[in-house]
Parts: sequence; structure tokens; C-alpha cells
Amino acid sequence: MKEIAPLTFLLPRDEWQPDARYPRLGATVDRAERTEAILHHTVYAPNVWRSVDEVRAEMHKLQVARPDLGRDVPYNFVAFLMRDGVLVLAEGRGARLQGAHTRGHNRTGIAIAVHGNFERPTDVGRYAQQISRCWGYLRDVEDLANLGSVAPRGRDVFGHRDLAATACPGRYVMEAIDSIRIESYVGAEEAEMRRYAVRVPIGYFEYLSNGVTKHHIRSVTTVARRIDGGLLDDGARTPIILDGTSRDALMALPDAEPIT
Repeated sequence: MKEIAPLTFLLPRDEWQPDARYPRLGATVDRAERTEAILHHTVYAPNVWRSVDEVRAEMHKLQVARPDLGRDVPYNFVAFLMRDGVLVLAEGRGARLQGAHTRGHNRTGIAIAVHGNFERPTDVGRYAQQISRCWGYLRDVEDLANLGSVAPRGRDVFGHRDLAATACPGRYVMEAIDSIRIESYVGAEEAEMRRYAVRVPIGYFEYLSNGVTKHHIRSVTTVARRIDGGLLDDGARTPIILDGTSRDALMALPDAEPIT
């Protein structure tokens, strides 16, 4: 299982080990054709899960749950909301194969089904950012560059009910859907670095560089390229990355401003 963003993990298909008696289904789709991000729910309870072992077992069930649609997971991906706030995104048919989820939109749409029955009360908003990160990962890492280019007015993502006469993806997913976006992808490692970023005015960079507290700046890596001879050339606040020790030292200075 791979951490793709904070609180967000990808479980590839080969890691939940689908039943080999049932071949993977779906015609190959050109990635450029993928224009719609569509949310579903699976209607199977519960809505919040405890372990990755449960995720694997549920994916096996989904492989054979809809024989009318073929013996394979009908969705491209399935999202599991975990008790600790983590989201596990399990690969169903994947990004390159046609699903069997939304009549008339199986080639153009990528479906993430949230596993559970979301007509039942659930705090989906707690996971909205994690779901948004999944969509960003699919667009930016899986190279679905046009994903979200067709969308409901004011939103990035369709609910199944926007495209068909159905209650899917459930009341409580729809209540959170306005806050679910296709975020620009930031991987887990980069996100961790951003936790230690601060904005520093020119005077402090000069102060840290002129020998008074020189030891605090040894591990600083600049992420803006506006530095000449140790000084900022325009006086603007410029982000720098610090390790924990340097971060603590810098935050003790007046006016150091965390990046949110």
C-alpha cells in the first residue's frame, strides 16, 4: 500500500489479490477521453472501516457483487473511509479501463465509489480533503489531464444522481460534495516538507546569514529562487524550508509567518 498524500493511501489491485478465476474486465480507454469525475456509493454497510484486511475482503466481495455487470469490480476505484480519518483508495478496474458504473458515461467518466450506504448518517466532510486528493492524484499522476473538464456548474465532481435517476451516491456524500474538488496533486513527502515552511522577510534572512545565528541556517533549502549572495533581491517574503530545529529557532523571531 502506498501513501499518495497525507491521510490518503492507494491499494493497487495486485495487493488486494483479486480472484484469478475472474479476469479483469473493461475496454482500454484513451486517457484524454476521461473528462468526468463521478462519485458513487456501493450501498454495502458499514460506512467506516477498521483495517486494511477488511478493505481487501470487501474488494473480493465487490468483484462478484454485480454479476449483471460482469464479475469484476464495476468502479474504477473504491474509497474506504477508515476510523482514524485515513482514506484507502483501492484500485478496481483502474484508470485505463472502462468501468460499468454510469450508463452513457463509462468511457468518459472515472468512478470512485465510496464503500458504504451513505443514505445513513456519516460525517463524509471529515474525508472531503482526502477524496479531493484522490481526484488530484488521478488527474496529475495517472495522467488524466482532462479529468474534471466536464463537470456540474460550480463543482468539480458529479454525483451519480446528477447523471441518472438514482439516490446514489447517497444523501451524506451529496451533502459534502461541494467541498470535494480535484486538487492539484501534492505528494506525501512534499506535503510533509510544507509543514516546516515559513515566510521570512528580508531582514531575517540577512540576520540568519550574517553569522549571529549562522548555525540555524545550515539545513535551509530555498524553494523560491530570489536569493543573490545570501540576500533577497526584492524584499518580498519568500518561502524557505527548514528542518525542525531551524524551524523552532526561526519561529521564535518576531513576525515569522507560517505558510498555511
